[in-house]
Amino acid sequence: WLKKCAGGGICSIDASQKIHHKFFKSISILISVFAFAVAGAACGGSDKKDKPSDTDAGIIEDAGVDQCEAGHFGANCDPCTCEHGTCNDGKDGDGKCSACDEGYWGENCASKTVTCIAGTPSLGVTGDGTCISCHANTGWSGENCDVCEGNYWGPSCNQVPTCTEHGTPSLGIEGTGLCTECEEGYWGENCASNEIDCENGTPSIGINGNGKCAVCKKGWDIAENCAEPLPEYADVPTMTDADGNLYKTTSIGGLVWMAENMAWQDESVVCNVNADADSDFMEHYGCLYTWADAQTVCPTGWHLPTKAEFQDLLTYANGNKTSGTVFLALIAKSEAWRNYPNQGGDDFGFGALPAAGFGGTLSHSVGLNAFFWSANSSSQEEKAVTLWIYGGQPSSAAVTDQEKEIAYSVRCVKPADVCEHGTVNPETGHCQEGSCEEGFTGEDCDKEIKCVNGTLNPHTGHCRTCDTGFIGEDCDMAVANINGQIWMTKNMDVTVGTDGSELTCYANITDDPDFVEHYGCLYTWEDAMKVCPDGWHLPTQGEFEALLNYVSTERTTSDSDFLALAAPVSWRLSDATVFGNDEFGFSALPSGYRNLQSYFVKFQAEAAFWTKTSFVQTVGSMTITSYWILRLSDGVAKMGNQGKTNAFSVRCLKGAAPAAE
Repeated sequence: WLKKCAGGGICSIDASQKIHHKFFKSISILISVFAFAVAGAACGGSDKKDKPSDTDAGIIEDAGVDQCEAGHFGANCDPCTCEHGTCNDGKDGDGKCSACDEGYWGENCASKTVTCIAGTPSLGVTGDGTCISCHANTGWSGENCDVCEGNYWGPSCNQVPTCTEHGTPSLGIEGTGLCTECEEGYWGENCASNEIDCENGTPSIGINGNGKCAVCKKGWDIAENCAEPLPEYADVPTMTDADGNLYKTTSIGGLVWMAENMAWQDESVVCNVNADADSDFMEHYGCLYTWADAQTVCPTGWHLPTKAEFQDLLTYANGNKTSGTVFLALIAKSEAWRNYPNQGGDDFGFGALPAAGFGGTLSHSVGLNAFFWSANSSSQEEKAVTLWIYGGQPSSAAVTDQEKEIAYSVRCVKPADVCEHGTVNPETGHCQEGSCEEGFTGEDCDKEIKCVNGTLNPHTGHCRTCDTGFIGEDCDMAVANINGQIWMTKNMDVTVGTDGSELTCYANITDDPDFVEHYGCLYTWEDAMKVCPDGWHLPTQGEFEALLNYVSTERTTSDSDFLALAAPVSWRLSDATVFGNDEFGFSALPSGYRNLQSYFVKFQAEAAFWTKTSFVQTVGSMTITSYWILRLSDGVAKMGNQGKTNAFSVRCLKGAAPAAE
């Protein structure tokens, strides 16, 4: 009832002969021990392994043939290394996995960790846990299908962002689909709007913007979206600088003076401040300008005071003051005057403040001095005339000479009787409210009403906002959006170039006395290059060809590209007279052109528009340069080229011209 192992030892008890009684069980143990001892002695202490040791578990004998139990392999029937799969066991096996349980991978089927997020993982004996493929019809990509590709976002990576083409969308698994930033001029979480309702301030744009004013220009009320002046400016005469900032004014001795220091600057003018003396210096005192810069800061209709005007101011103040001195009569009642806090009489509303100066070797401390530049240079070349109001002991007010390189305050002045097209208010010199003649507006009725298709700004005569389809200061420039190209729909008629040069406007007044009004100007190529305003450009050949390609593909109501681009007026063709359809709003007009012989030709029969693109050709030994034009003539719209001294119409296209052309 004891079964021998293959090596001669006793491995187990024959199951058919097992006796469960404790006695027989003890006898079995003693006999087994005895048998092992005899077997060991028989081996003679040899190192050769004729019989298995205590670790040789898993070996069985069947009909005289050694075999391994399930889960063991090799000559010694070692345990398999396959953890979660089907082992390649037996004497001839290698102990590795031949197949893995569901979800496991690797040669030992030991790992269940997969890095594949949104796809089919690589599993089984040859797997590595990465993705074989990503889920179909989604935006997943990457080795682990854990990256949103293209324009997708969200945990499922299958959502299209709501951010428009005018913004940068938040994409990826953690994305929101909203915009992270907007293209210049656009606003809202989707950057969908470029409508700005802010005339006299800085608009709120970007993803957190609302198109309204975030900050107002000086003197404008943020509570009214910068559309109305602050209460303290609403009922007093004011001046507006080149940027639309408001300043109080006062009438003194027949002149209208600024009652606040100028605080205007641009890229050509430096606004100096004494920040060490006052962190809000500009807000309190305005700008300090060198004499050269001071010559340029007064707006149209105003001027830098002359020496004589300053002297007249002092004379008038001396003769009409109610305070004890001219100094007290001209200074503001303010704590800023170090030696005279809140003692100013400000008899005439001049309101001088001690802004002092900036630069130089002399002491011009804030709180003690006020200097104002005049338009006059002094007898010394390096100096110019100023009005000096001194708050020392004793105080004084006088006309003096100061170095031109030092920066001082500016007060502009103009004649008191400035009401041009209305009834004068004798107390202010401006026009009485509501007295402007028809077609004029503004404080002095000097602003011609030019707003055509929008809401009038009574302070400027121009438009506050434009009606749909119109742009420009006067909303008089119609535009058309054709496949993303923003075209002016009116021929240009300016006579001053963007570089300030004078342009020649050729007009066929023989055939139409109001030619310019109806058809705009005809320009040579060189003048055409200077016509388009900032933010616009003369189109390139490629841009006109893109227009023609789009029109040719998309027109539905026109029989030809010519009719689709032509305005609905009479056009004379070689064999008929037709009316344009203007299907895309381009509104080309048959203005004709001026040829090299100075003749106006093709009136009411042709429209031709300059491009900025040159056309170079070689004829024999000569190189000839001409320029591309878009021509609508005899029922056909096509590109051509002409010499630059011919004169054609100009249509401007919004944005910057392509660098390549």
